[in-house]
Amino acid sequence: MSALKMRILAAAMAALSLGATAQDFIAYPAQSIGAAGIVALAAEAEIYPINPSFAAEAESTSAFASITIPYHLSDLQQLTAKAVLPTRLVHVAAQFSQIGSDESRFTQIGGGLARRFGSWAMGAEYHAAIHRLPFGERFVSAFSRLGVHLNPHRQWTFAVVVHNLERAGFDYEQHRHEISPMAVAALRWRPSDLVAVMAEVEKRFDEPSVGKVAVAIAPIERLRATVGFSSRGSQLSCGVAYALGLVSLGAGLSYHEQLGTTSGAAVSVGGPWGRRK
Repeated sequence: MSALKMRILAAAMAALSLGATAQDFIAYPAQSIGAAGIVALAAEAEIYPINPSFAAEAESTSAFASITIPYHLSDLQQLTAKAVLPTRLVHVAAQFSQIGSDESRFTQIGGGLARRFGSWAMGAEYHAAIHRLPFGERFVSAFSRLGVHLNPHRQWTFAVVVHNLERAGFDYEQHRHEISPMAVAALRWRPSDLVAVMAEVEKRFDEPSVGKVAVAIAPIERLRATVGFSSRGSQLSCGVAYALGLVSLGAGLSYHEQLGTTSGAAVSVGGPWGRRK
């Protein structure tokens, strides 16, 4: 490997080691950005959380796509899309994510199954991951996600998701980098159709725990706003979504006290929230 290629690989490894302050392996959709970065559940039963069990909430064929620009750095751009096809036996999900730029890009392609069992649902996904670097360097790995959520009462939802429990990673020419395992637990209280309160704890095995809290308000039909706070960089966030029939448009914004602003936009089709009255 040439000296230049070694420097590029070292820079990529440094970026990976910085976790949330640099190139992240987890794609945060715009709806999550606007709600304190909560990823294990949503204000409603949308399919976009990384928790694979929420695919079981799709009432019909549903899809979403999102673009996020962390800290206004295009080199960290996150694109993600997901589609769910309900069947009588299980719900089938397919997902695609792309994070980064030509200097360092992660591509994730995968799918999974989910099913509801009365008051609870579970799901599992498996993803192939490709890390592309300059000069044609390409490294391949794969990881899993497992999730469950429980509705003990119509007002309450409890969710848990684990990411890469098998501790998969990338084997570079002179270094192995583990895809950071992560566990997330979240709780949602929705006392009425107007308000939902969400709280989440995210723990990556090599980083301190992160606490998040968000509130979603639906002041008028088909409009929803979110505000939130995350202990990661004392981030404040806000978001908005508006449903046009079966299509919902959304945007999210957060501010990190050291790294600045992250913004995102998303479109979803067929989700349940847009049909609520």
